[in-house]
Amino acid sequence: MKKLLFIFSVMVMQYCYSQDTISIKKNPEENSSEKNPLDIGELKIKLNSKGDQWIKFGISSQIWLRSIENNPGTSVNGVPQEQTYDAGIRRMRLTIQSQVTPFYSVFLQMGINNQNFISGGGTGTGNNGAGKKAPFFFHDAYNELAIIPRNNFQTGKPNKNNLYLGAGLHSWNGVSRLTNASTTKMLAGDLPIFNFPSIEIADQFSRQLGVFVHGEFDRLNYRFSVNKPFATNLKPVVGGPAVDNNQSGKLSYSGYAFYQFFNKETTVTSFLSGNNLAAKKVLNIGAGFYTSKDATQSQPSENVFASHPSNTFGADIYSEIPLGNKTKEMGLTFYSVFYNYNYGPN
Repeated sequence: MKKLLFIFSVMVMQYCYSQDTISIKKNPEENSSEKNPLDIGELKIKLNSKGDQWIKFGISSQIWLRSIENNPGTSVNGVPQEQTYDAGIRRMRLTIQSQVTPFYSVFLQMGINNQNFISGGGTGTGNNGAGKKAPFFFHDAYNELAIIPRNNFQTGKPNKNNLYLGAGLHSWNGVSRLTNASTTKMLAGDLPIFNFPSIEIADQFSRQLGVFVHGEFDRLNYRFSVNKPFATNLKPVVGGPAVDNNQSGKLSYSGYAFYQFFNKETTVTSFLSGNNLAAKKVLNIGAGFYTSKDATQSQPSENVFASHPSNTFGADIYSEIPLGNKTKEMGLTFYSVFYNYNYGPN
């Protein structure tokens, strides 16, 4: 496909509590006497009178209506087409976030991706035909323990530093901000796939199974993880490039940290926003990595195989500067990232 004329995203219900990263507290004098019709409140069930044990639900859905100018000779559903129109579910998410005890929580996220009239589901014709019954699967499923909580359990006051330990299928990734991006607060129409170095190869939709830590040390926000990559077994050709093959079963290691010069972001979940409608003044500079030994394999000569590490490094800057009247929610948002990928010989 040569040229995408337009992507029209309809946020059917783009209100996912689990992916907020900036907490906004309004002063009483700033509150309007009229309730915002878009403010539906929280889908939250309190489990005790104190309010420090709860279950919270979230839902988001992004619908795409597209018109695509195809490359010459392109066939769609077996028929040559110069222009293709379609509607599809780009992504849909259901989240359950639970604070089981003041120091123990469980996070679940489920959903589907990329369903349209011909892909994302089954094949052929019939009950499970082309595009039908897209797979509904867990994106995230992990448990988390507060070692040093954000707020003191006794006084309720914020701690200067915090530390959390968790395990499961998670997206506390390394490399960059966009490798940890929120899908409900994107700056552009979508997330460029090159921000996810092993997506759907050694991971499940940018998630791996493992152990992670995250938290804050004053103004430094950090996350690190040790994971077991999903198995890959592609076979390289003689003299060809390295391909994904981690049959030796080595672990992966990743991390990302960013320094917050102005307002601090609250990372209750792993997802970092691309735009907060200029709610706060933000300037962050970060760096991260992903590495896994023996992640790829090449065949320099007949029946001679060599394994290679997968190494990715990223450095980025994110800024959001409010402009004009706060009620207008105007601002300047800037993001730039540098990547260095090394998967072995080309």
